[in-house]
Amino acid sequence: MLSYVATITKKWGRKTILSVADQGIMSGANFLLNIFLARWLGAAEYGAFVSAYIIFLFISGFANALVYEPISILGPKHNQKYLFTYLAGAHSLNNLLALSLGVVMVLMASWHPSAHVGEALWALSLTTPMILWFWYWRRVCYVARDPGQAFKASMFYSLFLLSLVTTSFLFSSLSASTAFFSIGISSVVGGLVGWLWYRKKKRYEVREADCSLPSRSLPLARHWSYGKWPLATNLVFWGSTDVYLLLVGVFVGLDALGAFRAIQILFMPLTQVLTALGNLLQPEIAIRRVDRNEMVFLRTIKKMTIMIITLSVIYVLAMSYWGSAAVRFLYGSSVFSEYLWLLPGLAVITVSGAITQIVSILLRVEERPDIIFWGYCGAVVITVTIGVALVNESGLNGAVVGLILSSLTVNTLLIAFVRRRYRRI
Repeated sequence: MLSYVATITKKWGRKTILSVADQGIMSGANFLLNIFLARWLGAAEYGAFVSAYIIFLFISGFANALVYEPISILGPKHNQKYLFTYLAGAHSLNNLLALSLGVVMVLMASWHPSAHVGEALWALSLTTPMILWFWYWRRVCYVARDPGQAFKASMFYSLFLLSLVTTSFLFSSLSASTAFFSIGISSVVGGLVGWLWYRKKKRYEVREADCSLPSRSLPLARHWSYGKWPLATNLVFWGSTDVYLLLVGVFVGLDALGAFRAIQILFMPLTQVLTALGNLLQPEIAIRRVDRNEMVFLRTIKKMTIMIITLSVIYVLAMSYWGSAAVRFLYGSSVFSEYLWLLPGLAVITVSGAITQIVSILLRVEERPDIIFWGYCGAVVITVTIGVALVNESGLNGAVVGLILSSLTVNTLLIAFVRRRYRRI
């Protein structure tokens, strides 16, 4: 097993290191942000931050489905010669979506029944276009197979974010709202790094081209053709995963939501590293599929699986052993120490999520996002028929059980399809 990991690491050595470093910086900054907020704001105010951010993740899924996922697959496969011109059209779509989603956040802030969450949503509505702008340019760096530029953008983002949050705390003005404003300002800085790099590369492309550049509006119809399934998947994904956090806030309270999230973020470094590997490997796997060499394609999938599962198991085992010490170190004598019993269940959810990511990458490369949608539909059925009742009756324990059942349902359905498609896997 370790020989497979060594082989794939050697093959993608530099890019893998830069990708992991990029995601490490992002993960570290967001991890520290959550630690600071949980420790300095208290469970209830931190719960309001988490509740607002979960709503944002649902809303931002529209941009992910209609822009970020399509450019990761369609860019490497169909627009190699004029990649940066193609990305200009996708940028226009991203800006339109970002502004529209900001308006949606305003409406949610106006109608939310909780004053604490509503105030956080107001701040988030103003910063949503800034955040999505940064996310776009960071993803562009991966599409262009240059994770080094993503690393630079993330570094500036992280430095500004931690500086702004620390300054807010020192001046006794730290809150859920100021945290979102800090994220927005930092996103503008990080986005500028990616945008300036894009401008330089675009000028080089125009100078080297021997013919007229294609219209930037051409890829958008294909984005919808591909993105409609990820868009629907975003709805059912949220309904089988993040919705449990909102259910905890509704049935148990913002204090319990803050505590649940405080324990959950101990697994954030792993999930962020796996996301980085997914961003890096998905375009590579898409190219392997275009080459029509099925044996090479299948070997690449197997190596990716070994790498992701190995990393997941090592991290989960370490967290299972040192998790209690980590909670005491990060949160001191806070009430979060009373929730250490959540660690084993969250570890199971994390490993199951890693398996889901592997299968989902394969299905996206095959341009079968519809299968991912139906897999999460099965998980939503579990949430509606069992999950809601579990959280209402058993609180946090019910939320953990519901998340495990939903995750296992998704994997069962997706793996069943993949096994029929690739008998040799």
